Amino acid sequence: MGEIRLFPGLLAPKALDPALALPSREGRHLIAFGEGARKALWAAFREGAESVTLISPLLWLDPYLKARLGVLRWAWEQGGLEGFSRAARALLFGRRVEEGAFQAWRESLEEAQVEAWLREVEAIGDERRLLRGVSAPVLLLVGRLDPFLPLDQAQGLSAWTRAGGVLFALEDAGHLLPLEAWGEVRLYLEDFLL
Repeated sequence: MGEIRLFPGLLAPKALDPALALPSREGRHLIAFGEGARKALWAAFREGAESVTLISPLLWLDPYLKARLGVLRWAWEQGGLEGFSRAARALLFGRRVEEGAFQAWRESLEEAQVEAWLREVEAIGDERRLLRGVSAPVLLLVGRLDPFLPLDQAQGLSAWTRAGGVLFALEDAGHLLPLEAWGEVRLYLEDFLL
């Protein structure tokens, strides 16, 4: 059994916790979500890893993403948690999200968490080069409807990996894959970790 370390990002702090209990081959396995991808890639470079899984990774702020992030920032400044969650419903989720899952996510949000997420994502430059420093196999899981990581950009990320990144795009899912499609994410993780 290997060691699994999570880098969950700020918007889904509990969504990936069940991944810690998944069986895995020997070695260190890193799983990251969203902006946590940068920290995971640095850890893989410095400490080594048997595998790296990036779920909806945020590694590059192109003008398209900056504009969408600007909408979330404006919604936050104008409407606080309520404004942010309404805008996030449209910008971060795909068609799969169930109302109960969205409401649970909404209720878990805290003001400091949202502000920290906005600051952290706004500070992202072009971090794709970090993928070159990882010699372990990389699994990329993205939502086909993710407005923060369009499919063509996700396909480009696999080209940045040294060991060859494997990309899976989940239908009708957006950016918050662990909340929208945990069953499928778990299946891909189980297979990859073993």
